[in-house]
Amino acid sequence: MNDRVEQVRGLNLGEDETTVLDLTSIYLAHGLLHDANVALQARAGAGSRTPLFYRVLADCYLTVGRSDFTKPQYEKAIALAKAVSDQDVLGSAQAGLKQLSN
Repeated sequence: MNDRVEQVRGLNLGEDETTVLDLTSIYLAHGLLHDANVALQARAGAGSRTPLFYRVLADCYLTVGRSDFTKPQYEKAIALAKAVSDQDVLGSAQAGLKQLSN
C-alpha cells in the first residue's frame, strides 16, 4: 500500500482533487479511514469545487460516525453537482443525505 501511495505522490501532480481522490481510494481500500479523512479535509480547506470530492468526504465522515460533519458536505456536493449538472454525484449525494435522516 505504501508503494502505491508513494507512486501517486511521486507523480508530482500537486494536491488537486484527482490526486487526493486517488490517494483516498488507496487509503479506503486498506481500511485507513483516518488517513482518507485527513487527505480529504486538507483539500477541502483549500476550496475544492468538485462535487464528487465533497460526496466522498461526506461518505467518509458517515463511515466513521461523524454525522455532524456529514450533512454539510452532502449539501455542498449537491449544490456543486446541480451547478455543473453532474447527475451521478447529485443522485448519490441526495441518497446519502436521505440516509442521514433515517
